[in-house]
Amino acid sequence: MPSIQLGQDPPSDRGLPQSDSDNRWRHTKSYRTCYLSTKTNRFARTPAHYSVNDTLGLVYQEIPKAASRSIRKTMGAKIFPGPLPERYKKLFKFTCFRDPIDRFVSVFNFIRHKYPKVHCPDHIKDGKCDPAFRLQDANFWASRLLTEGYFEWHVWPQSLSISQEDGSPRDIDYICDTGDLQNAYKDIQPFLKGNSTLLRSDRQSNTFLFKRFKQISRSDLSEDIIQTLCQAYYVDYCCFDISFPEECAGYQERYCRQASLEAPYWVGDGLPEPTSGPLMPPW
Repeated sequence: MPSIQLGQDPPSDRGLPQSDSDNRWRHTKSYRTCYLSTKTNRFARTPAHYSVNDTLGLVYQEIPKAASRSIRKTMGAKIFPGPLPERYKKLFKFTCFRDPIDRFVSVFNFIRHKYPKVHCPDHIKDGKCDPAFRLQDANFWASRLLTEGYFEWHVWPQSLSISQEDGSPRDIDYICDTGDLQNAYKDIQPFLKGNSTLLRSDRQSNTFLFKRFKQISRSDLSEDIIQTLCQAYYVDYCCFDISFPEECAGYQERYCRQASLEAPYWVGDGLPEPTSGPLMPPW
């Protein structure tokens, strides 16, 4: 089975058009300089959950709310708490990120619906958060990310979810965009032990909660909210080489650079220091 070591350039010839393949592998190359400062309230020790299919020689490092359940289903694997056991470290390791704004919308809708007494105690209607306040709440959540920090573990930056304890990038062979899962599986295919096994994406959009409880969509967000979210999650845009939305023009030049252990992200970025550290998962 082919192997990629941290620091090496990923192969570009996948039997696909080279420009398309290179474009997808750029996320992996970018992540190799994703160093986060541990000397800030934005950082926390990550659970580093993973799934493994030993038959395929495949390990998935989980990023919550980024198609993780769909990916585990495709792999036919359960999730386990980290750290990754030594015996699995030579297997092919991958993870997938989600557009940061889309992920925020998904997390907001999910958490606000599931825990109304926590996240909207002052405006509960029929046992759920009053939909009339949904945009007001979204604006409040976005501002809290900058002033208070990552107040719910689902709202952590995705790069933090897979960071090592010293803030350095985890040894991951391939990083993909959940918006292009099927092509990502094609890129992974040559590295599997059982090359005859074809991974297929079955990810589908769940619109039930959105329709039933009148939740927000990305198009509902104001320019101010999107700009605040770009600041709160700039490390994801920079670490995974994601294009900033047009509302955040100039943020690429402002925030993204060649980070290192000596000069990590979250140092000298001009953003306020949050009042508290990220809320850890309940396990």
